[in-house]
Amino acid sequence: MENAYNDLLNILKRHKKIGVAFSGGVDSTLLLHAAQEAVGVANVIAVFCLSTLLSSRQKMNCRNVLSVNFPHDTRYIELELFPLKWREFTENSKLRCYYCKKKIFSSCINALVEHECFVLMDGSHVDDLEKDRPGLRAVQELGVETPLAKAGFTKIDIRSAARLSALVNHGLPSNSCLATRIQENCKIEEKLLRKIEAAENFIEKLGFIGCRVKPRDFSTVVELQVDDLKRFDGPIRDKCKKFFYKIGFESKVLSLCGR
Repeated sequence: MENAYNDLLNILKRHKKIGVAFSGGVDSTLLLHAAQEAVGVANVIAVFCLSTLLSSRQKMNCRNVLSVNFPHDTRYIELELFPLKWREFTENSKLRCYYCKKKIFSSCINALVEHECFVLMDGSHVDDLEKDRPGLRAVQELGVETPLAKAGFTKIDIRSAARLSALVNHGLPSNSCLATRIQENCKIEEKLLRKIEAAENFIEKLGFIGCRVKPRDFSTVVELQVDDLKRFDGPIRDKCKKFFYKIGFESKVLSLCGR
């Protein structure tokens, strides 16, 4: 781990200024932490993109990570984007993530140029490169750098390094934008996103962190962390059924595979 982290620092030191696409997740948090160590706090800019695709919890978590783990003079940009105006995205084809990443990272790059920063990096790692992820195509086309992957970091490695660096989110479950809950070719709309957010917030308040709620044609699938499945007992299920019915999710299915 020490060798991999040193490799990461050496990769980062090749640049004078670094922009980091920051989401508040453990991957981009470790990257931001390492970038500041490598080239100094004043030479790193974190860029966080706000949009309706993020839950209020995700936005709050991002700001909490910054306040807990990073110096008060960390350079930070918030960009507000409007993905529901992007027709190619809202149509929700297989290339949804490609269109979204292309727009988001293009906006990040343009914002960084105004600060005379010409390098954008994101937290993609080795495990990401082994999966079919259309968003990675946008990363490559725009020349966004992926130093964690170059240094050989897997997701497990990232969590280990984040724990050693005392990063507050090292053990939090992975998350993604709310649009990832919606099945392919089902149009992405504000009302549906807010229903998903409300359902996930309700379950998380019951103590099931990292849950996901996925509307499907004839049911709504609830995914929990594997270790949480046993705790999702009768009384809790009854509470969820009543709340889901109230917000318009009528048929519920619990995924036995977990996350």
